[in-house]
Amino acid sequence: MDRNRTIWTGCFEMAFVDPGEWQPTDGINLEDAAERVVKSQTNKSVIAGPGAGKTELLAQRAVFLLQTGLCKPPQRILAISFKKDAAKTLKDRVSSRCPAEQASRFDSFTFDAFAKSLLDRFLALAPDWCRPPRDYGIYFPNRDEWLDFLNGLEPPAELGGKAAAQALRLNRIENWGPLPLEFGAPADMKAWVAAEWWEHCLSMPQARITFSMINRLADAILTHNPGVSMALRFTYSHVFLDEFQDTTKPQYRLTGRAFHGSNAVMTAVGDTKQRIMTWAGAESEIFDWFEEHFDAERELLQMNHRSNARIVQIINDLVTEIEPDAVQTICARADDDVPDDASEFWVFDTDDEESAKIADFIEDEIANGRRPDDFALLVRVRANDAEDRLQPFFVERDIRLRNEARSIAGTAIQELLADEVVNLVLGFIRLALGVRGQEIYRPVQEIIGAILGTDFESPRDVKRLDERNRQIVMFVKQHTDTPPADTDMEALVNGVIEAIEERPLRRVFRQYEDDRYFRQLLTSLSEFMTECAAEADDWETLINAVEGKGQVRLMTVHKSKGLEYHTVIFVGLHQEAFWSYQRNQEEETNAFFVALSRARERVYFTQSRESGATARIKRLIELLESADVPVVEFAEGGDPS
Repeated sequence: MDRNRTIWTGCFEMAFVDPGEWQPTDGINLEDAAERVVKSQTNKSVIAGPGAGKTELLAQRAVFLLQTGLCKPPQRILAISFKKDAAKTLKDRVSSRCPAEQASRFDSFTFDAFAKSLLDRFLALAPDWCRPPRDYGIYFPNRDEWLDFLNGLEPPAELGGKAAAQALRLNRIENWGPLPLEFGAPADMKAWVAAEWWEHCLSMPQARITFSMINRLADAILTHNPGVSMALRFTYSHVFLDEFQDTTKPQYRLTGRAFHGSNAVMTAVGDTKQRIMTWAGAESEIFDWFEEHFDAERELLQMNHRSNARIVQIINDLVTEIEPDAVQTICARADDDVPDDASEFWVFDTDDEESAKIADFIEDEIANGRRPDDFALLVRVRANDAEDRLQPFFVERDIRLRNEARSIAGTAIQELLADEVVNLVLGFIRLALGVRGQEIYRPVQEIIGAILGTDFESPRDVKRLDERNRQIVMFVKQHTDTPPADTDMEALVNGVIEAIEERPLRRVFRQYEDDRYFRQLLTSLSEFMTECAAEADDWETLINAVEGKGQVRLMTVHKSKGLEYHTVIFVGLHQEAFWSYQRNQEEETNAFFVALSRARERVYFTQSRESGATARIKRLIELLESADVPVVEFAEGGDPS
């Protein structure tokens, strides 16, 4: 037994790199502060400006910890991001740079998925009075549903009566807590309404709870069951918190409940100037809290590796307005050529003139060698309305415009393409088409390996894994022998899931334990593939269309975080788009800042006088003026006046 343990340990030691000799992967050069963070064994609070490479920083840190053995097997690394696609991108980068055994010990979740994984795994330990059944659904109540619920209540007069209940907002009730192990007499109206709300949600024909309620349940499980907290702390030696500036108080409380006082090394990364989730409860003092509670040292990343010198200059001008004492960003591309038209503010009289000019500009750029996916059109809100306005002009020019917010059978396109099982199905289709490369095969290998419980050090296990993958690829080939338009996409998608084996797949990925969510996801993928197949002559064209290749992206600023494009066009700089500007100037200015900082080479802002005045957002216009962004007035017909 001792001999076997020595051989096992020695096997891993042979694969480890000495920390002093480790080098960043893919030839990445780290600035001094970034290198300190990557190699740190103490808690760090990292303020990183736009283009600083926050995702790359965390990916390099994960690779360092895994390759050097500082995250010792069988311990794992936990990464928590805000967006599903950010979590996936981080996971993909680590997977592409580490052996499968190491990459399998890197868990990348969103905050919601992390809380849900705790609830689903330890559901039996939730308090009896608020414990949902295992087949619970996810609830997204709208304002009318909340008001109907309140109107149906008969609150106790001694707690304030109906008027006191009617004054309560849904988010305050969903986040009510901590949840007691047993619910006694309510101390106040908020507690009484919270108990009624839990009963209302759990007594639906299919019990449904919101993600905020899931967070509270996960917190309760950790609070009332010290053994669960202990198991979590034994599991994870290092924890990453991405986009930390948008963390809410309940999310921070859950993080603290899980890891405060543990030996886990914490790394929180974000940018206070990109805080655009205050409407959802993002806390302005979150970094200060973290540094105090976790005794974390602050590091500042100043290099911008994304944008050219002109865009970085505009970023710095805006930063001065947002945070007068903020450290200036340094352009890592200072020696690169900058286009003469790196930034402009286009002003039109009508919406049609605005839309036509944008489509004409992109058409000319494509004719001169740019790709459609070099461009992103960003809007503050209502991406569907923007699509309706822009789409006819793009169709006329035979340019595909992809609204990332468009819903397919209940799932937004951007969310659909960030999902693990969706990418697994698409990966098998690409393998069936003969596409090779580690970026295709490795994610498939890891997921199927996790389902089979593969020991990648065992030749027998690896052979079994390869055989299973070949069987699934052969199944897919039976469908790809027919043209896409003649293929039953629902049968293909469900057949792949059946060949993978649904039960172990859903056991490995806890988010799929919600059957309704899982079925909706498969339906959304099937319908989207069917939609794309109608215009695809072959399977390669179909998959490219599903993945958005060769298409101009349209999305909200919120959904653009973490992404970058050669040219960004911010569409609709008028007060109707920034309807809450006067009430929340800081967040709206930060949104403006996020849009600007997505651009590598050029950023344009457009305005149609027809869509709305600009009096209420005069400050945003002044920011562009202070950054010397040229204003180009377009007369009727689309020519500059």
